[in-house]
Amino acid sequence: MRGSLITLVLMLLSASVAAADGACAAGRECSVLGVTPPAALPPSIVFRAEVAKSDASASVAVPREGITVVGITAEASSGALPTQIRLSAGAHAFSLELGPKVERASFELPPFVAAEAIQFAFRAAAAPFTLTVHTSDTPEALVRALAGRGDERLRAIALLPRLGSKAVDALEAAFETLTPRERRDALKVYARLARDPRARARLIEASTDADPEVRAWVADALEGAALVEAARRGSAEAFAKAARTVPEQAFGLALERLAGEPPYAEARKVLRTLAEAIDADALLVAIAAVPPVVRARAVEPLVESAALRERLLSPLTVLLEGAQAPGEALDDEAFETLYRATRASAAYSEAMREPLEPSLLRLTAAHEWMLRAAAFRALGALGAAREVFTAGLADPYPRVRLAALAALLESSDRGEVDEVFRALAKDPFPLVRAEAVTLAAREGVLVGAVDDRSPRVRLAVLTSWLGRDERAADLDKALRRERRLDVKGGFLEAAAARCVPGFERTAQQILEVAGPGQDEAASAAALSYLLAFEGETREAWIRALEARGVPKRTLEGPPRCRGKIAL
Repeated sequence: MRGSLITLVLMLLSASVAAADGACAAGRECSVLGVTPPAALPPSIVFRAEVAKSDASASVAVPREGITVVGITAEASSGALPTQIRLSAGAHAFSLELGPKVERASFELPPFVAAEAIQFAFRAAAAPFTLTVHTSDTPEALVRALAGRGDERLRAIALLPRLGSKAVDALEAAFETLTPRERRDALKVYARLARDPRARARLIEASTDADPEVRAWVADALEGAALVEAARRGSAEAFAKAARTVPEQAFGLALERLAGEPPYAEARKVLRTLAEAIDADALLVAIAAVPPVVRARAVEPLVESAALRERLLSPLTVLLEGAQAPGEALDDEAFETLYRATRASAAYSEAMREPLEPSLLRLTAAHEWMLRAAAFRALGALGAAREVFTAGLADPYPRVRLAALAALLESSDRGEVDEVFRALAKDPFPLVRAEAVTLAAREGVLVGAVDDRSPRVRLAVLTSWLGRDERAADLDKALRRERRLDVKGGFLEAAAARCVPGFERTAQQILEVAGPGQDEAASAAALSYLLAFEGETREAWIRALEARGVPKRTLEGPPRCRGKIAL
């Protein structure tokens, strides 16, 4: 008897649906009987509405692209469903007949397109239940639709993510056969399903795509470890997001980049910002986990931040303690480690000298002159005692002597330095003599010989006399005697930079003597000097220079200095 009843219900359902196929036209309500257990509706996108007890209506929103409805399932959480559910969507309407005491029922419907919300009405619900709208949009059909054009393709992109892992199954099965455009569309779907490991893998693979738009929405879709992996592969967009959302992992990535080949500019650019954003302990753990040379590459730019300097004192001290015995040559990596660590030490003040000074003192006797020079500069910044620099002032390498001099001047224990200037102004190397003259002038001490055999030194001496009234006559004579136009040109550059008038005759002589295509730097310096000062005389100079054939474009631009010069 029970088997006959089920058969009868199924026959009634088939007859009802068949009738609906031919007679259920838009604008007419069709009556459809329910089946329990549910009919075998195909796996597809579904839409649900939760109905509370005593509700008399419900609504299911559909995407603007529309859906093709093929069935409805109603299921009560406890108790029975309403005996009738009325469905309407635009011009389509159905009456779903359930009968008494039914807890779950499915209805196959003649397919219709719903492009707006689906409305349900029923007698007041005796118990909460769920309404599920089944569609004909299977994963495979939607993947095939990616090959279409216009609305069909856009609809597939919008609806596939609603299928979750089933969409990923279908996309993965077809991925190798998709065209480049279809793969791009597939990636848009993956971006909305990034919780699926297969979708994440595809997104990570696409994170360095040539198209910046693809890179941008891939980075936007990824989170956590997947985002970090995309950044590790070189996605700038992923790295930027990681820096905002997971700064500790992004800091680790920046350290990894420092472990690679130079240049390191891009990694160093963000390193400080990331270091300031993360916890102090996390910073130290991350730095301690990388090799010493990478640690040194990181510490060097980070100590420029006052907020980070104290935190980094301990790892920097450890790096410096790796200094070799005096005079022992270093391999490339050891040299780079110590050199960068030594340079970083110069960022510290006298208050932090104690842990750094012993290692830096050892490095003043290093085999490599660059290490010795860097050590002296750091010791100067740390305010080391004057006697520390004595050996450096007599170092066999000229740049070390200069570094020791600059460090001595910076040290708080510098003492009297005039004799040091005078001694170095007679150094065998022109580089040292010229720099000694320049540094001495900044201290108000005039040293050096204006008839030095080196043009570099003569230029330094002439420049040191600028603005010194007691040397005005000597300066005029020296400029008259000077034969090298590059020396005169360099002097005029300094005079123009300091807006010191009175040397227009020297500038005019350069322009008269310099041959076409020759001494271009000196000629340019002379022109710049003559045009640096405001007033009527400047305009007269412009006219005079134009008359000499100087191109007008080189005479354009506003004056830099107040005050006038003679014509």
